[in-house]
Amino acid sequence: MLADDEAVANTDAIPEYDIDFSCGNAVMYADGSAPIVGSVRMPEYAGASAIVRATGSSMHPLISSGDKVIIKEIHNWAENIIYGQIYGIETEGGVRTIKRIRRAKEQGTIILEPINKAEFDDTPIRADTITKMWLVMGCIKQFV
Repeated sequence: MLADDEAVANTDAIPEYDIDFSCGNAVMYADGSAPIVGSVRMPEYAGASAIVRATGSSMHPLISSGDKVIIKEIHNWAENIIYGQIYGIETEGGVRTIKRIRRAKEQGTIILEPINKAEFDDTPIRADTITKMWLVMGCIKQFV
């Protein structure tokens, strides 16, 4: 989904992609490689993989629709997941979302937890349907 770009790969800049991760009811599907639209140098986020756009209000007020989210790809995520942290995930069906990850009582299942509990419910999913996972490292707020 997030393609390598020679211009960005040789610097310490974080590539910004023209791609959305759902923070709500809208379903965002992986649709191949997304174009890089810019890059930002932020030493405090060394190791970040990408900057992407959040769409929806399930993570509000922490992450609002239109905010830029700084993510780091987690390889071998099943062994490296930190429950209680916020992650971007992509599933077998190509659905992309950002949620807090919680442990579920049922073996092989995780809970996708929204911050905005007034409007959104927890969603259990089978862990084996996750194809990619990114740790959410930070957020660039959009005020306009």
